[in-house]
Amino acid sequence: MSDRIAPVVADLDDVTLRQQFHVDFSPIGWHLGHAAWQRERWVLREVGGLPPLAPEFDALFDTFRSRKGARGTRLPDARRLRSYVEQVDEAMELARSRHRGEPQFERAARLADNHERQHVEIVLCVRLLGRLYVEPVGPTESPIESELPEIADGPWIPVEGGTFRLGAPRGDASDTESALQKDVDEDAWDNEHEAHEVHIDPFLMRRHPVSEAEWLGWMHAGGYERREWWSPEGWSWRTHHGVVAPGHWERSADGRWYRRALCGPTLAGGARPVAHVSWYEADAYARSQGARLPTEAEWERAASDARDKRRYPWGPSFEVGRADLGRCSGDCAVLGAHPRGASPSGIEDLCGGVWEWVADHFAPYPGFVPGRYAEYSAPWFGARHRVARGGSWLTAPSNARVTFRNWYEPHVRQPCLGVRLVRDA
Repeated sequence: MSDRIAPVVADLDDVTLRQQFHVDFSPIGWHLGHAAWQRERWVLREVGGLPPLAPEFDALFDTFRSRKGARGTRLPDARRLRSYVEQVDEAMELARSRHRGEPQFERAARLADNHERQHVEIVLCVRLLGRLYVEPVGPTESPIESELPEIADGPWIPVEGGTFRLGAPRGDASDTESALQKDVDEDAWDNEHEAHEVHIDPFLMRRHPVSEAEWLGWMHAGGYERREWWSPEGWSWRTHHGVVAPGHWERSADGRWYRRALCGPTLAGGARPVAHVSWYEADAYARSQGARLPTEAEWERAASDARDKRRYPWGPSFEVGRADLGRCSGDCAVLGAHPRGASPSGIEDLCGGVWEWVADHFAPYPGFVPGRYAEYSAPWFGARHRVARGGSWLTAPSNARVTFRNWYEPHVRQPCLGVRLVRDA
C-alpha cells in the first residue's frame, strides 16, 4: 500500500492528470496537489510557522474555495505540480528534524498522513473511472463457479444484544499519557466521537458480504425490474438513470458480464464481494431477501466485542493477512480468504474488501465537537448522506478501523461500496 499519492500517479501524463472523468470527482492532479497543500497548511504553516511555499495555490487546492468543475483547467502543468509536492516533502523533512517528538507537530503530521491516505483511495477509484489500469491485462477467464464453496446462501451468525459503547473515546489530545491509553485512538476523526452507550436488540448477520454470484442471480431474477423491492426514491433513481447492473459492469456480445478492476476487465459473477452499488441498490437487494441493512450500532457491535472494544475485528493492531486492505493494484480478494480476520462473533470480511452500506444517515454523535479539520464532518451531517463502514481493498488500514465512519449520498457507487445483510433475531 502506498500512503502517498505521488507513486500511485507517477505513470500519468499532464493531460490525464487534468482530466475530470466524472462530474462528482476532481481530476487526479488536483488530489495530488491538494494533499500536499493540506500538509503544508496544517503542519508547515500552522505548527512550523513557515510562510506559504506557493501562495498562488491557496485558492486552487482549498476544497471550499475552488469549484470542482474548473479545477482541471486551473492546474499547473505536471512538472510544476510534482515540483510543488517535492518542495512540501523536503520542507516536511526539515520540520521533522526540528520538531520531532513535539505533540502538536506529531498530531498535525498524523492528521495530514491520514488525510492523504483517504485521497489515495479516491485517486484509485478515479483510475477505475478512467480505465487507467495499474496492471493492464485481458479479460479473466477463470472458472469462477469453483470459487464459491460455502459463500452463497452462507450462514447467518447470531449477535448478542444489550448495551454497547458506540464510537471512539475522545481522550485528551494535548496529554501525551492520555494518547497512550489503551482506549484512546489517535487516528479517530471528529465524527467518531464521543463514545456513548446504545442498546441493541439481538440480531443475525451474514457471515460474508453479498457476493457477485448472488448479485448476478438477483439480476437474472429481475432485481432491477421488480418495483416492489425498491424504495420510491430508489426506484425513481434507477429508472431515471437506466441502471441495470452495478457500476463498472458491462455486458459483452456473448451475454456475459465483465467488470473493471485495477488490473483490467474481469469476468463478473464469482466469489468476490459485489462492489460499486448504491445505497438504493443495497436497500433493494436486502428487501428482496427478507432482510435489511445493519444499523451503525449493529455493524460496529458485530465487528467488535461488547466488553472489550477493538480497533480491528481481530484485535488492537493491523496485521497483514487478516484483511483485504491497502492494495493499489490487482483486484479484490474472494470472500472467505481471510478467516483469521473474523470478529469475536465469527463474522468475516468486516474489515476490507468492500465498504458496507448501513441503514443510518450521517449524523453527529452526542457531544460532537469539530476537530482540527473543522470542515471534515460538520458540513455533511444530515439526511442527504448515508454511512458506510469497514473499508475496502483500496483503503489504508488506519482508515478501516472498527469506529471509522465513511459517508456518501445514496446514489453514489463509484467507490468500492458493497452490501452486508442482517435480520432480526
